[in-house]
Amino acid sequence: MKIRKIFMTWLKKFLARYRIILAVITAVILSLLLGIYLEAQLKKVYPRILSGNEDKPQDLYRVVEVLDGDTIKVEREGKTEKVRLLGIDAEELSEKNQNNECWAETAKNGLEEKIGGKDVDLIVDITQGEKDIYGRLLRDVYLGDEWRVYEDYPSARNVELENLQQNAIKNIIGLWKGECIYE
Repeated sequence: MKIRKIFMTWLKKFLARYRIILAVITAVILSLLLGIYLEAQLKKVYPRILSGNEDKPQDLYRVVEVLDGDTIKVEREGKTEKVRLLGIDAEELSEKNQNNECWAETAKNGLEEKIGGKDVDLIVDITQGEKDIYGRLLRDVYLGDEWRVYEDYPSARNVELENLQQNAIKNIIGLWKGECIYE
C-alpha cells in the first residue's frame, strides 16, 4: 500500500510538472497519425497526382453500356462493373421499359451519345463512399483529361434554374403536369 501511495504522489508531481510537454507530444503524435491517414485517403482519390505520375496514362475503363441517364457499365481487363455517376440525378428508366419517368430515355440517349463506347477515367470521391446500396461503384466520370461528364448538364445549384423549377412545380407545368410531352 505504501509503494502505491509513493508512486501516485510521484505520478501527480510528474504530470503537474510535465503536462504541457505531454500535451504537445500527444498533439504531435495525433497530427502525424491523422496526416498518414489523410495521405492514404487522398492517394485513393488522386493516385496520379500524389504519386507524381500525372503525365502517365490513366487507368481507363471502356463504357460498354449506358443503362440510364446516370448509370453505366464499364469494362477493364475483362471485368465489368456498374457505375453510378456522381453529380447527375437523371429520371429513372425501368428495366422492362415500362413506366419510365419523363425524359428518362432522353437522358439515357444523351449520355450514350457523350460516352457510349468511349474510354473514361473513374475517380473516387471519398465523401460519397465506395458503392451505393445497389452495389454500384460511385464515381466521378471523366472523358479526356479535364472534362467531367456532367459539366454540360444544368446544375441544380443554379439559382435561375431552381427558380424556374419552383415556378413549374407551383403552376403544375412541364414534368409536374403529370404527363410526358417529348420534344
